[in-house]
Amino acid sequence: MVNTEPVQNPPTTSQIDKAGDILRKHASTEAVRAGALITCNEWRLSHNYPMKKIRLAALKRAKRISLSAFVVQRLKRLPSIISKLERESTRLSSMQDLGGCRAVFENIKDAEKFFKRCLRSRSHHVVGEKNYVVSPKPNGYRSFHVIFSVHDDHAENDSRRIEVQVRTKLQHIWATAVEVCDTFTNGNLKSSKVPDNKWGRFFALMGSALAARESRPLVPSTPASAEDRKAELQQLMRDHELPSILYSWTLAVNPPVDKGERYILKLDRKKREMAVFSYGADRLSQADAHYFELEKEQTGNPDLQVVQVEADSLEDLKRAYPNYFIDIIEFIELLADESGQRLPIPKFNNDPTIRTVSADQKFVGF
Repeated sequence: MVNTEPVQNPPTTSQIDKAGDILRKHASTEAVRAGALITCNEWRLSHNYPMKKIRLAALKRAKRISLSAFVVQRLKRLPSIISKLERESTRLSSMQDLGGCRAVFENIKDAEKFFKRCLRSRSHHVVGEKNYVVSPKPNGYRSFHVIFSVHDDHAENDSRRIEVQVRTKLQHIWATAVEVCDTFTNGNLKSSKVPDNKWGRFFALMGSALAARESRPLVPSTPASAEDRKAELQQLMRDHELPSILYSWTLAVNPPVDKGERYILKLDRKKREMAVFSYGADRLSQADAHYFELEKEQTGNPDLQVVQVEADSLEDLKRAYPNYFIDIIEFIELLADESGQRLPIPKFNNDPTIRTVSADQKFVGF
């Protein structure tokens, strides 16, 4: 049976916000900061239960629209939480995306239908929504966001905000490529508001190209003409050798993954190693503890990325997080089509030494 029990005795609102202030300012001793990280993690873990409720409800709703749709969930990574605290004045207790779900559909009509049904939800209270398809971000990001408030009788601060991202397959391919780019360049395209370098402009142009395919509004400050977009893409590709760089990032790892209830994905960019840790329903608390330890290991090491996720199937896991498997093959195929350039497509690496590991085994790479 799936363990969806809420966390008992999570920290109070004042404790949470005090921890957030400590993490934001970087002015405390190592011991004080370590305590703040523990409080932040406990607050984050308390989102597991409501996040699970939202994912199961979203999955049921999504399958009614399209059997090919999938929905996964993830806790926000500690480095991302700290980065957001540093960038914004938001309080840790009011951060709206500590727990999040992602629903991906084959086409824009199904995604829009799901988004509208979420907004009419009677089972969970909608407290916010953003339509980045009608109004794309300048960096090229396009998606629908719905924020739910889920009641929790077990806590003083008795509600949790859970964000649901709704994407099409094309939007998901674009977002995956952006995350891979950020991984290998130490960039921040994902959070940047205005593209101010070659990669920013490149992804803004590709964002518009994919918006045109879906017959939806283009990214601001990009050419309205498909020919003009193609010409600018070709120029960027020639001037900065972008295809060669994309190829150098593409590992296209396809490891066998053991079935579990929860997974931890760990990517080491410098060593070009990755691992998937799989946990059954009876070991979820161990998964949470292991995840926290791996994130502490990640602190100060930009080459490491770790995320904990839940998915209904192994196929959904790989489809939802291809950036952790360094798989941008579909993006390269789209780039070849939109730029009119003939680009060789990398093949999957099915090396059997790349495999999942249990919490008791050593890290395995390639």
